[in-house]
Amino acid sequence: MNMADAVRILEQERLRGYNWFGEHKVRPGEVLIDYDGARWVVCAADERACIVDSSRRFFDQEEEALACFIRLVRLGSV
Repeated sequence: MNMADAVRILEQERLRGYNWFGEHKVRPGEVLIDYDGARWVVCAADERACIVDSSRRFFDQEEEALACFIRLVRLGSV
């Protein structure tokens, strides 16, 4: 999966509850994806909009990070 595929999935499935590369301030209960300059980071925010440290997953490959991100956003949209 690449970024275009991920964006297409987010739009086609009308998924909500995510933060795409810091596009807005962190909101309660959302899944976040970002790139820290060396690796991809996928994590979740709690009910107070604080990043849950134990939820942080780091990836060297963009494809793996995007697949994880989409999977988590889908779970939150059920």
